[in-house]
Amino acid sequence: MNFSPLLLIPFLLACQSAPLVEPEHLIGEWKADSLYSFENGFEFMHTYLDTGPSYIYSKTGKVSEEKNGLKRELLYEIRGINSLMLKTPNDSVMARYQIVELSKTYMALKKNRKPWLAGKNQEMYNILYLSKHAEDL
Repeated sequence: MNFSPLLLIPFLLACQSAPLVEPEHLIGEWKADSLYSFENGFEFMHTYLDTGPSYIYSKTGKVSEEKNGLKRELLYEIRGINSLMLKTPNDSVMARYQIVELSKTYMALKKNRKPWLAGKNQEMYNILYLSKHAEDL
């Protein structure tokens, strides 16, 4: 029985996973709800009661961050299927996040942190949970 490799092409195209991130969902104003911290097995959840940072993402690749009464303008870039990078206006990387979830109303960003101590088997990260401003829905 002869098998044509051309028959595999439609199957392989159908099996490709869709991107995890819809970039247009990022556009708008986001307010931080809580911050989850994991430090080598210890967990902590900090909730922001209307005091968390806010971010306004524009279609032009700019993001305005307001935190503790201070405001700064940054650039953002979505890389790959689930990576978000924040940069300064002179293109220096400020932060890299893994987009854990992004919907029209909800976003979760994971940021790995450097261990405090030297050695193996250390894991430290934060997950920032954000909600989209009601007017941007």
